[in-house]
Amino acid sequence: MKNTTSAGTSNETEFLFNVDIMIHSKSDALALQSLLEIFNAQDQIADFRIQSGLKLGARIEQALKQTAVSDLNMKPIHKSSLIPSSETMKREEVDRCPSEKWLMTAMKEGRLIRLDIREKNGKGKSIPCRVLNFDALSKLVSIYHVDEKQVYSIHTSEIEKYI
Repeated sequence: MKNTTSAGTSNETEFLFNVDIMIHSKSDALALQSLLEIFNAQDQIADFRIQSGLKLGARIEQALKQTAVSDLNMKPIHKSSLIPSSETMKREEVDRCPSEKWLMTAMKEGRLIRLDIREKNGKGKSIPCRVLNFDALSKLVSIYHVDEKQVYSIHTSEIEKYI
């Protein structure tokens, strides 16, 4: 029990109690509702805090556990299908040109760069930007245009020069 003096009144004091209360009910939600009704009905209770005892979301937890168990029971994937052959790895290294490596480092470092691109209609553009994403398979670069504050996706074949 803790005794504190109330700032609002001069002749009343406030007392703080730590208690455990057991309520009989059909569910924990109904028990919580009953407890809140009891506390809110009393004028002498200035404030309260429920620190433990809530067991809401039990159905969600149960569903997540069942999903995790069913995922474990799925057919295992052979490791050979996950590991690329040395031939495909060599092909990927050959396909990766210096400009792709430069784009990857610019993306990782968050570097501000300038791309000179040629649009489909033949017009050239110089774009100050940051590389957000680079997909080496589709050769697609997502950039953030710092002046226009817009995100664009361009193909690497459209890039004529990068600075």
